Amino acid sequence: MSKNKSPIQQSTLLFKYGDAIGESSEVAKLDGTIEWKIFQPSTLGEYVGNFARLLEFTSGQFHVHLVRDLLPDHVSAFFQNLTASGLADSTIQKYAAAIKKGDAIAKHIGWRPVEAPVLVRLEQKSPKVNSKPMPFSSEEADRIIQALEELRDRRFPAIATLQRGLGLRVREVCDLMVSDVHPDGLEVQLTGRFQAMREKTRRISALDSKTQESLREWRSNAVLSQRQRLFILNAKQSATLARDYQKAVQWASEKEQLPELKTRDLRKTFILERLDYYLASGISKAEALKRVSTEIGHGQSKYAVDVLAASISI
Repeated sequence: MSKNKSPIQQSTLLFKYGDAIGESSEVAKLDGTIEWKIFQPSTLGEYVGNFARLLEFTSGQFHVHLVRDLLPDHVSAFFQNLTASGLADSTIQKYAAAIKKGDAIAKHIGWRPVEAPVLVRLEQKSPKVNSKPMPFSSEEADRIIQALEELRDRRFPAIATLQRGLGLRVREVCDLMVSDVHPDGLEVQLTGRFQAMREKTRRISALDSKTQESLREWRSNAVLSQRQRLFILNAKQSATLARDYQKAVQWASEKEQLPELKTRDLRKTFILERLDYYLASGISKAEALKRVSTEIGHGQSKYAVDVLAASISI
């Protein structure tokens, strides 16, 4: 495999050469090909994209461009990056499944030695999921943002403010474009360029003045600087900003003595505060959950239900 093949080209060829589409799982179990077979064309497309994202990450972070050179440590670092980006454990498991399948196919077609260690370690198979998530309270979110104000990088408190006010994933905030933001800061409109999103377009209203002010300020700065994105020059810088932001939030949480917190906890604060807003407006709990689920980009409302259950009586 030539080094000049892009991640998506490599991933596509990997699954193509591996003859990944199988007739049925029962047949694959009988003929011993179950380890590398896939049984739905739609799943195949998702696997190709997810494996390509691993290669994009290793190329940028470790200068590892080829499937044959991948190591378990590279995959561990990739999963850590996904976690730092605010992706849910269930989403990360989809990446794990794609990488396991790609690893098996690579060994099957000779792109990786059969004796090479598996890329997805056992402990990565089922990450621990907190069934009763506890978000930052409104007061704790204020403290985190105020602590981030002390840092030199002015993007960090702005990203935290937008996470809290709009419920965005870390990577969604870091890659916000001028075209995503209403000129008056009244809302953001995200397109399907984010892989974690199931819908084509997602709109979230900015209800509080701080969120609106932050959107206006950073949109204006980007327009004056002739940038397409609010916080970065190009999409390649998104992962680096997300990691730096994760470290900054960790520092802020330790400073404020708030243990074991992650960047997506501000996203949970959004859910808590937005649900409170809807319920106070007289909207039913079922409708409130439906609206918040749509705003955070989840096809189902379980994520919002968990936060609500941990905070108020349903």
